[in-house]
Amino acid sequence: TGHGKNEGNLKPEGQEKIKTKTVGPEDVRDIPMFFIVGRPRSGTTLLRTLFDAHPHVNIPLECKFALDLYPRYGKIRDWTVKDLESFQKDLNEQLLIKTWKLDEKELRSNLPRCEGENSYGTVCKMVYATYRSFFKKEELKWFGDKNPGYTIYTRKLLKIFPGAKFIHIVRDYRDNLVSIKDVDFELPVPSLVTMKWKLFFRKFVRDGKKNPSAYYVIRYEDLVSEPVEEFRKLCDFLGLAFDDSVFDFIEKKDEIFQAYPKEFVTTYHANLLNKINRSRVGVWKEKLTEKEVRVCD
Repeated sequence: TGHGKNEGNLKPEGQEKIKTKTVGPEDVRDIPMFFIVGRPRSGTTLLRTLFDAHPHVNIPLECKFALDLYPRYGKIRDWTVKDLESFQKDLNEQLLIKTWKLDEKELRSNLPRCEGENSYGTVCKMVYATYRSFFKKEELKWFGDKNPGYTIYTRKLLKIFPGAKFIHIVRDYRDNLVSIKDVDFELPVPSLVTMKWKLFFRKFVRDGKKNPSAYYVIRYEDLVSEPVEEFRKLCDFLGLAFDDSVFDFIEKKDEIFQAYPKEFVTTYHANLLNKINRSRVGVWKEKLTEKEVRVCD
């Protein structure tokens, strides 16, 4: 597929080695988007990490700027420099955008290249292109975005990124509750957690029936049991070449600890420091009370 005249500009060599790169809308507009969705603590970050390790995918950390800024900028078709400056200012105020460690100078240089006729989706892709992965990249064939909150907004995302694809990872609702109890960003109330699980699943399946070729459901339990087989299926879904080097992601552990506070990594993503395994499958049998299981059921 053609990705613009200057696709060579989108060939980073690893986070610590990349120099400021010049990117324009012609480089990114034809690179498709895919989204990893699902309930928090269901394996979305594991999936995101595997795709981040793929040489042909750029998929940043979690930040839902594309959806949050859509009400203000989504209808702009003819961008002015003032519009783009305002967009960058609002982008910098987004929750979690700092975790992307974007090169502000690079963004300030590249975003004005979108002046004139461009879609909101193309302007967003300019931001995705600025993200620097820890993993070496070759020609970028997909931009990805992982965000549990996107699960119920897939139809709106399709308006922003026509042709986008969605991967929904589903984990046993009882194990999901156990995992949510380990963090501090959602109330660990059994009825509330399970109700949200149900809502997300039903909404994704309902929307997927209207566009089945763009929606894919994978079970967390299958992914950790047969990671090679399941990831190969996901690559086929995206039309992406399978690359088994993605399973070496734990080799970047030291770099991750250098880039982010150790307590952040160990609290929220401790399991990503180990090879994929089934140790977290069925933990509800020991961690939940009979009453909690009844409420979830």
